[in-house]
Amino acid sequence: MNSSSASSSASGPAYRPELAPTAELLKHALMPVVQPDEPYVDIDAHNKRLQGLFEFSIQQLDFSTGQVLDKEGRPSQADLYFRPVSPQKMQAWLDESKPFNHQYDYEPADSYCTRDSGAQTAGHFFVNIIDNHVRDSADASNLGAMPTHTTWASVGMPRFKLLYRSDRDHTDWRPYHVYRQFPEPIKYTMGEKANPEKPHVIITLAEGARLKDGILCTSELSTLLWYAVDSSVSTVEKPHVIYPVMAVTASCDTVRLTQAIWNVKTGQIEIRMSPVLEFPGGLWKNKTQYLSLLGWVLSDPIGKTR
Repeated sequence: MNSSSASSSASGPAYRPELAPTAELLKHALMPVVQPDEPYVDIDAHNKRLQGLFEFSIQQLDFSTGQVLDKEGRPSQADLYFRPVSPQKMQAWLDESKPFNHQYDYEPADSYCTRDSGAQTAGHFFVNIIDNHVRDSADASNLGAMPTHTTWASVGMPRFKLLYRSDRDHTDWRPYHVYRQFPEPIKYTMGEKANPEKPHVIITLAEGARLKDGILCTSELSTLLWYAVDSSVSTVEKPHVIYPVMAVTASCDTVRLTQAIWNVKTGQIEIRMSPVLEFPGGLWKNKTQYLSLLGWVLSDPIGKTR
């Protein structure tokens, strides 16, 4: 059985037939994930509960190359949907856009972030700095790297309240920035419609629990699934088979990339996780790693999705 086998009631579904798999994903995969008061996800337990309606798998993501790795750590033949900008090109773009560079960019996160209660605050600081560096310029007559060189644009949180409300009573995490694809480089204004040919989405979020290698946070899976659903609804007139979503999660002085690749036809949801990246001296102390991180935020959206 897969997600396309959703049945309707005698009176008919309350949604368009094209959205049947999306409704099933929302009901059977997303909502049970966000309800438990647990910071981490037990993927095996969810697969057992889903009984084949959907199936999660976990893959390693090579942070440097963007390739998916097999169990032996070798590059696999998996299709790629985000191609990161190289650190060298990212540096050239920053030299051109001259984003805000304040002294606190270079300082370590405050000592309180070593406690779990302060990890989300420090993560919020990190994702805002990332957003400034990819979108802004210190020169009012200039544009940032994102609107100048890519077709990504920040669209805010159009349905964020619904996601956060589902888990707000017992969570210490929050999404902050959502980036979508547009037909051409723009400075996004409310009312512009995202490119229906590119269902790719990138989100940044701050997490109160510490990131652990190989263990997915509830916040990551909840956010990835929510925006897979959101992307499906946004492209309902010309639906895709594959919906790629990527989250950049920051907690204290650590960051991780996670991707969800949802195949509507098979019900497979492949989760790709990078190692946890450490920035103990601040983002710029490990400049090459940070440039690579920015390059991921400005990735080329690639791959066949229909």
